[in-house]
Parts: sequence; structure tokens; C-alpha cells
Amino acid sequence: MHQTRKGNNWHFGMKAHLGVDADSGLVHTVPTTPANTSDVSETHHLLYGAETEVFADAAHTGAPERDELKKCHAKWNIMARPSSLKQLKEGPLHELTRQLEHIKAQIHARVEHPFNIIKNLFRHKKVRY
Repeated sequence: MHQTRKGNNWHFGMKAHLGVDADSGLVHTVPTTPANTSDVSETHHLLYGAETEVFADAAHTGAPERDELKKCHAKWNIMARPSSLKQLKEGPLHELTRQLEHIKAQIHARVEHPFNIIKNLFRHKKVRY
């Protein structure tokens, strides 16, 4: 466990990174790291090698260019940051991009479901020792 700062708030803890099958929603990989570890640095631990497509949130932007992921030939579908979507002008490109991001978010919801179980069902929203 380690401490890190997000804005002006300090947090002490750890992160759980989940590798989830997009079709079934089953968790296949759960590496844990200190709280100050970036999400993109753990991307290579979430892949098992036979992926044809990878869906990830905006925290994994730049993952395909990292040295440890150069040999991964999967198609990368990384969600766009909300700030980049706000910069697009209204029109057909904006609407098409918004629809594409909506589809990515539907697939990403399968990854968020195990976090819901850990935090709400197991009551690990805030654990103190």
C-alpha cells in the first residue's frame, strides 16, 4: 500500500486492476498495485495473449505504444477522454464519435460490474485497519 494525492485529497491504499472477458463478463486476471501506480503501466499484466480486441478506459491511453505491448496485435478500443469529446464541433463527426463512445461504454460496463460487487456487496467502499 502507498499514499498518493488526487487533487488536494490524499489517499492511502491500493488498486485492483481487472482483466475481464468482454463476452462473458468473467474476471480472468486481478493484479493489485500500490495506489500511486498508473493504470497504463499495468495494462500488459491484464492481457493473457490470445486477445483479438482490447477495450479499455481513457486511463489506458497510449498503451499500444508502450514497449511491453508492442507484440500485442489486438485491435485497441480505448475510450476517449471527455475533454476531447467536448472540443469537437457539432456536426456529423461529433454525433458519430458520440455513438462510438456509447458503444465502448456499454462494453466497458462489464468491467465495472465486478468493482460494484467488491465495493457494495463485500462492503469495501472504504476499508480501515
